[in-house]
Amino acid sequence: MRTVKIIAFWALSWTWGIITTATGALVALALLITGHAPRRFHHLVCFDLGNVGGGFSLGVFVFVPHNASDALKRHEGGHSVQNVFLGVFMPIITVWSFCRYWWRRWQEHRGRGDRLPPYEAIWFEKWATDLGAKYYN
Repeated sequence: MRTVKIIAFWALSWTWGIITTATGALVALALLITGHAPRRFHHLVCFDLGNVGGGFSLGVFVFVPHNASDALKRHEGGHSVQNVFLGVFMPIITVWSFCRYWWRRWQEHRGRGDRLPPYEAIWFEKWATDLGAKYYN
């Protein structure tokens, strides 16, 4: 049954979630060309980006900093599962998540990090964490 779920995940990622997954494939190709070797995280393709602040996922591709915690990988994996659920609408969440992350980083740089709500205070980040905990533990 597990194999069937993984096949369905990949099939939906490359059909219903094609926009996000194809974008991830282009980023992955650029990383492969520049010498980055992918690893597996469960059934996802995971790239180590070195010393960057956070991670991101684009379809079946997960991009995380060097020595990323399993919690971060699970969270990004949760965004991969969101892609299967939301499909062609996932880019909306991806853009909001990206902008929100960098806005928070900017606020922290300005010394205003103590005024920010918790990272998971917004529904799509909490949902990604919950999905990651459910499917990647």
